[in-house]
Amino acid sequence: MYAFNVAKNMFKPSNIGTWIFFILNVSLIWLVFSGTPPDTMITIWIIWGAAVLVSLSPIGEYLLCAMAGARPIARTDMQLRIMPILDVVHERAQQKTPSLPKKINLWLIHDPAPNAFAIGRRTICVTDGIFELSDSALMGLVAHEMGHLANEHTDIQLLIGGGNIFIVGFILFLKIIAWIVAGISALVAILNRSLATGCLLGIFGALAVFAVWAWAKFCRIFLMWSMRENEFVADKYAFDIGFGDELAFVLDTTCASVPRNGLLKALYETHPNVHDRIGRLQQMGATYSRY
Repeated sequence: MYAFNVAKNMFKPSNIGTWIFFILNVSLIWLVFSGTPPDTMITIWIIWGAAVLVSLSPIGEYLLCAMAGARPIARTDMQLRIMPILDVVHERAQQKTPSLPKKINLWLIHDPAPNAFAIGRRTICVTDGIFELSDSALMGLVAHEMGHLANEHTDIQLLIGGGNIFIVGFILFLKIIAWIVAGISALVAILNRSLATGCLLGIFGALAVFAVWAWAKFCRIFLMWSMRENEFVADKYAFDIGFGDELAFVLDTTCASVPRNGLLKALYETHPNVHDRIGRLQQMGATYSRY
């Protein structure tokens, strides 16, 4: 059932950018290692598959939480405050999406800024700051994150992206190679005492470093686009299970920020403009209004 749900959600329009990200990175890996023996290529894809399996497993989910600085909520008063709200939202979500895990883990990150995000199949991480919010605001926030879990957004990004650890590691490997090339270029120039050779090799090394950086930035544009589209999908899910007004309120009062100007800045945003998100919720039928 889980594999079927992931496959079903994988081909939604909001995940097109993630697919492009995947295809571009696979193409790069194939290009770099295309001249290697078949055994090497097989080994690379085995490593990629292992990274995906670990990322999608409970172990991977635990490691991702640890990397984010999250841990189980230890304080009883915090549990008494947030767990009933989680239960209410979870019950509504299961009515809409029966395939949701029967238990959702709630982990805490020590950060005064109110925030929450989903990790893996069954974990929502929250910060210290959300405990200052009203119950209705908390419901809106949790309902949005439940939308990410219900649509397998985190799993799909890990699966199609080929395992974040593997992709990041591979890009880092290319950067190191590029820097080594630049260093060898400088050394050759010194040994040969040739200014022209040194300049040419230095330019080649610098271009290699720039090419790796530019490729990573270019691929990330598509992944960020999918992430922003999936925020709208999770917002709609929160509205569908009855928390549209609560989500609009918490977005407007807690998450509101001055829109970032400039196309390049907008391309790398992980979340859409708050006003656009509230506008879409209002178009769906949310009655929230600040004015």
